[in-house]
Amino acid sequence: MKNYFIFWFLVAVCSSCSLTPSHLTQTLSQYTQDTTAIRSYLKQNNIRATIINQGIWFVIDSAATGIRPVFNDTLKIAYTTRLLANGNVIEQASTPVVAPASSFVVGARYAFPQFQAGSKGRIFIPGYYVNNGIGTKNMTTPAPVILSFNLLSVKDNQLLADTATIGMYLRNNSISALKDVSGIRYTFNTLGAGPIPSLTSNVTVDYTAKILSTGAIVDQRNGMNLTVSDLIPGWQIMLVKMNEGSACTLYVPSSLGYGPYQQGTIPANANMVFTIKLSKVNSN
Repeated sequence: MKNYFIFWFLVAVCSSCSLTPSHLTQTLSQYTQDTTAIRSYLKQNNIRATIINQGIWFVIDSAATGIRPVFNDTLKIAYTTRLLANGNVIEQASTPVVAPASSFVVGARYAFPQFQAGSKGRIFIPGYYVNNGIGTKNMTTPAPVILSFNLLSVKDNQLLADTATIGMYLRNNSISALKDVSGIRYTFNTLGAGPIPSLTSNVTVDYTAKILSTGAIVDQRNGMNLTVSDLIPGWQIMLVKMNEGSACTLYVPSSLGYGPYQQGTIPANANMVFTIKLSKVNSN
């Protein structure tokens, strides 16, 4: 199922309330206005940003090679939040704060995995994803914001355990796998010579998804068209390193997969094995 590969956090802006049809219509209307405003801002300021599945844009201003913050990982970060409409500062921490990713504004939680420790960047967040998390605590009314930040370091809360488990699995099964800086282990079954996708590319893939601990197949598809930026971090990290025509097996830590939340038949904190054939890079 395609939804298995859309990366989303189990968060709610208002978990204790329910929306009536009229409130839902109003919310969707505001979301459309916000995303239109962000698109216009990016175009007017000639900013080349990447959009992720939730309708949030991001720009990596200074790339790095550290680990990616996900779920409850602890961040050391300096940041400034401004209103998109007029540039007014809403919140600022020039002295870095240390806090779990889950305590930040909802829109940032979705986008943080796109950044690696040591990087600098900006996240353009619709008001729909603005709550009273770090970065927007001083806001009384949700509105589109720009979160600019310097991600100084990330302390993972699950990755070390995941990579140890994967390493033991590989040793026990006499599998010689390469190791990516992210913690993903992988083998290439076929090396293609076609183009390499980017985060914004649409790709056609065949894949099988298995739970590492049980070997149970939880999903298997052929000829699936997917947008790279919509996928779990583990897929995003590796697809942009594969040539069209390549096939590989990925051993993905849970923190780069579905994290501490159960996804259908996939249990919480499940390390995953994906066999992927990148059949076609369709577009950017």
